[in-house]
Amino acid sequence: MAMTKSYILPVPAETQYL
Repeated sequence: MAMTKSYILPVPAETQYL
């Protein structure tokens, strides 16, 4: 799931949503 990837990345989940 994309959500899991966002957690691994140093950037916050908010950036991924944008």
